[in-house]
Amino acid sequence: MRRELILISIHIEQSPQAVPLATSILKSFLESHDNIRQNLNISIPEFYMNQSIDEIFTSLPLSGDSIIGFSVYTWNRKHFTELAGLIKKHYPSATVFAGGAEATASPITLLNEGNFSFVISGEGEIPLLKSMEALLLGKTQDGIEAVYTASTDKAAGERSTLGDNLDRIPSPYLNGILKPENYKGILWELSRGCPFNCGFCFESRGDSGIRYYSMDRLKSELKLFEEKKVNQIFVLDPTFNYREERTLEILGMIKDIAPTVHYTFEIRAEFITRQMVELFSEINCSLQIGLQSTNQNSLKKINRSFNEEKFTEKISMLNEYGIVFGMDIIYGLPGDDINSFMGSIDYALWLQPNHLDIFPLSVLPGTDLYEKAVQYSLNFKDEAPYTLINTDTFSADDMTTAHGIKQACDIFYNKGGAVGWMFMICETLEIQPSQLLMEFSLFLNSKRTALTDESVIKLQCEFTRKLFSGNDLMPLNRAMEDIIRIHGAIKKAVSQEPSVITGKLKPEPSGRYIKAGGMTFLRLNYFFDDLMQVGEYNLYEFIENFRPNQNMTLLFNYCGDAKPVVIDGELAAFIDSFNGKLTLDDVVKKNSSLNKKEALDFTAYALSEGIIRKIS
Repeated sequence: MRRELILISIHIEQSPQAVPLATSILKSFLESHDNIRQNLNISIPEFYMNQSIDEIFTSLPLSGDSIIGFSVYTWNRKHFTELAGLIKKHYPSATVFAGGAEATASPITLLNEGNFSFVISGEGEIPLLKSMEALLLGKTQDGIEAVYTASTDKAAGERSTLGDNLDRIPSPYLNGILKPENYKGILWELSRGCPFNCGFCFESRGDSGIRYYSMDRLKSELKLFEEKKVNQIFVLDPTFNYREERTLEILGMIKDIAPTVHYTFEIRAEFITRQMVELFSEINCSLQIGLQSTNQNSLKKINRSFNEEKFTEKISMLNEYGIVFGMDIIYGLPGDDINSFMGSIDYALWLQPNHLDIFPLSVLPGTDLYEKAVQYSLNFKDEAPYTLINTDTFSADDMTTAHGIKQACDIFYNKGGAVGWMFMICETLEIQPSQLLMEFSLFLNSKRTALTDESVIKLQCEFTRKLFSGNDLMPLNRAMEDIIRIHGAIKKAVSQEPSVITGKLKPEPSGRYIKAGGMTFLRLNYFFDDLMQVGEYNLYEFIENFRPNQNMTLLFNYCGDAKPVVIDGELAAFIDSFNGKLTLDDVVKKNSSLNKKEALDFTAYALSEGIIRKIS
């Protein structure tokens, strides 16, 4: 009789990145071996952090003979340890084991919690295969490489890898275990390992160098993703552009096979070349770059280097080609202080990334910093996510201040899409970006509001009004508020799928029409086209060169771009009446102040532009 092997994933939240790739790879590898496939029925259920332990437990097909494996990370460790305890309470003879990043970092700690039969450290394929073979023979996992049991000496638990031939693992996408069409996004593993040894990361610990999947395999997977109409692909390779020749080959393959899918790559700035940038610009992608800090003392302690001149030069190429990119910064690194942290923010933001992600240092078990915590005076939480509390140069109060700046950056810069205009404020007020974020952090402390896109724009406008009024700059603020609101409306418009436009359409009096999603009516102090020239002027120069012209502008998605149309209040009300319930005749009657011919002519125009669409 076949036994049940249940490999469980718990995701942080429902998102395009919530894909059970790790458990799918394990299932794919195990089922490529006849004795496992014939004797184990392998399932890979997935859950989310907002689900209760009881809910997860009751949904599992458990018995005393079950084998249950957990893919454990810092964010789900507590969930899994509680779930393991519940399973062992009700099914004491069940076999419960753990693997994943958290199990790799601290296998003995997990094992000592008492509810795991064994813990796998490192790459799971081979040790899991050997563990299952032992279980099927009624044997223990003692002595299996990279497997920790209650009776295993610590030195016996060395990591075990697949070697250089990662294609030994059948692709879970190509064999149908993981169906791309069932997910909003795809995790695409191109390689394993890392050539670097950053002190805060255990990516390369015990596994130096990089191993790659074959190009033939990647090409086949990419063709499948295109065939299944995948929208987003998150590329799992922490140093995607480390080897230039391979990088160019993959980018060329993407350009040829699936250039319209959106890709997210992690890259290192020092390896950027112009040829790479040109190819990045020819596909739909965004890049993530780990700056971490500009403090040379801190970087030295985490085994990283930073050449400001070269880094700036490489990032300038990305901006030159209009490539979307973000950066990461960590606060609380050894030797870091609040001033150097703010200096890192200033440097990063002056390079104008599309978003800046700021994180507190987590001193993860298994990393170099964890081993040197006493040496570097790192005081951190003793359970996941191991967040830093303070150091001898970064106090607990500093951590609170930095957290406030992080929140301000997330809301004001990232969610608020301030990359295109934040520096106009900084230049006008002669302050650094970090100072602006600090002020916004203090401003947020007095606010309690739901953070919708619309409320963020209102907060930004209210905040800048306060800044400018305090400096007698209200004439400048009228233009500044227009700019903020326009950028918010552009973001809203382009985030929507454009309406399908089929040429000139004759409005039907009995037809029902609805507004396109993502449109915004803006009451502006200046004309849209004038405001779009702000990059060539500072605010003082702008108000000297352009006269105020109050107007109503409709902004909508036209073939994927944001398009403005200046209209009057009557036409705005007319468009707003198309709710899908009223017929065109009803809408015309409702807006009786409009001349009927003018209303029908504008309806025809709105149809041809995709402002409205017919639904019946």
